[in-house]
Amino acid sequence: MPRPCSTSQRAATDGYSRTIFLSEFPICGWHGEATEEWLDETNMSFNQITENNGIFCSFGTNGRVRKLVFSVYNNLQGTLMREIGFFSDLETIELRSVAQLAPGNSLVPRISFPPGLRGTIPTELGLLKKLTRIHVSFNGFTGQFPTEISSLPALERLELAYSKLSGNVTFHEGDLPSLTTLDLRATLWDSTIPEGIGYLTALEDLLLTKTRMVGSIPTEIGQLSMLTRFVWGGAYSTGTIPTELGKLTKLTRLDLVYANLGGTIPSELGNLVGLTHLGLACTSLDGTIPDEFQSLTGLKTLDVSGTQLSGGVIGNMCATSTIAFQKTLV
Repeated sequence: MPRPCSTSQRAATDGYSRTIFLSEFPICGWHGEATEEWLDETNMSFNQITENNGIFCSFGTNGRVRKLVFSVYNNLQGTLMREIGFFSDLETIELRSVAQLAPGNSLVPRISFPPGLRGTIPTELGLLKKLTRIHVSFNGFTGQFPTEISSLPALERLELAYSKLSGNVTFHEGDLPSLTTLDLRATLWDSTIPEGIGYLTALEDLLLTKTRMVGSIPTEIGQLSMLTRFVWGGAYSTGTIPTELGKLTKLTRLDLVYANLGGTIPSELGNLVGLTHLGLACTSLDGTIPDEFQSLTGLKTLDVSGTQLSGGVIGNMCATSTIAFQKTLV
């Protein structure tokens, strides 16, 4: 039998059903038999196409809302209400629309997005101290990045990709101590890489590509010793590759494609012995690939297309082709 929410929280979730048009799904309760085995097996499969969409409540008699999960095939509309701050036991918010292919060039298909949620991201999210994941990518949110999110002590994943947020973000010492994933792809328009990014020392994935971020990679990036993936680039980025990147010895993927970077590749990148992919395509880098790269024995792909780097593809291919030419190391 489905587990009902408490009376007060059922009223709040009924409001959500009317406001964001969550059709054809139970408003509150479990989808299927409410056993711990079922929960462990299916309810945490966030990256799979499942039927686990709904408003999930805790075990026991209090019926507190723990998860809001509406994604994959749902046509989300409306706004994210300020009343979300009422759900003090909320752990997961996953409200994402789904990108779809639209007619376009066969080599570069256009991506279209459903309307999704609109308006601003409510500052009341900062009240939800049990949150571990916020995934609201592929929506039409506008306005400023809600700085109140920075105070969430348990948040592990913050995914706001393909939104229309703007403005600069500043992190401070003690902010987001548990954060392992920060996904701001194609959002934060006309901003810089967040100031104080070096304070997020638990970060493992930092995804900042396809943005209109201006400026250069800050040297404090070298403080993120747990980082395994760093993806950054866009036509508005500038500067050189900081030598501090060579301190990130846990990196497996470093992708700076389409970043307007100049200068040479710092030899310190030869310290990144865990790298399997290094993307430097369509940059203004020149010179030679450092001899220190001989230490990168796990490197499978080195993408230097559209650069003047020796050993890569000579000439800027970006203006004439969408095909990424790579030098693949075996």
